Amino acid sequence: MAIQTTLEEQGPPGAPDLCIADMTAEEIVEKIIQMQEELSDLSYQVEAVRLSNSTLKQENNQIQQKINILKQQLQQAPQMQQQQQQQQQQVQQAPQMQQEQQQQQQQLMQQAPHEQQAQQQQQQVDQNQQQQQQQQQQQQPREEDSAVCDKPVAAAAAAASEAPAAAASSAASGAPSAAVGELRQQQAKAEPGAPAAAAAAAAAAAARAQDASGAPP
Repeated sequence: MAIQTTLEEQGPPGAPDLCIADMTAEEIVEKIIQMQEELSDLSYQVEAVRLSNSTLKQENNQIQQKINILKQQLQQAPQMQQQQQQQQQQVQQAPQMQQEQQQQQQQLMQQAPHEQQAQQQQQQVDQNQQQQQQQQQQQQPREEDSAVCDKPVAAAAAAASEAPAAAASSAASGAPSAAVGELRQQQAKAEPGAPAAAAAAAAAAAARAQDASGAPP
């Protein structure tokens, strides 16, 4: 019983040493108010700790994100270096590329007149070929017409050239009248459309034959 009374006087474990029996009512009220203030302070402190913990968590998350980004950058660093090197090479090669482009443009400008001349020459050759073809097409009918016209002329000339020889041979054989008759037959066989030159040649040949034979026509 003595132990129980002692525990009741001391209160629960962790409680402040209070001897309520020795305190007046006013002291007890003041002590309660003091304890409430201490509890409120503790609650504020607990809330502050919670807030600090949440902020710390947020900060930790942000730091973790930054760490992840840095890891990715470290993984991509070789590729970035290659890209940077390629960009530097492109920058270094830019003047050479410009020079090559300028040279190509100059070559094209220089080749342009030659190409134009070649095109003009080809066009001239094509035009000449077309003109030659047209002239050949136009000359073919003319050649055919001239060939048709030359046939009777050639026949009359042949008859005129053969007439003196025939008349001379007839005169030598003593038959002038036969030579004259043959000459007249050759003149009659000549085509009616023969030129006047052939007829005149035939008449001259006949006259020479008559002179050679000494007989009247």
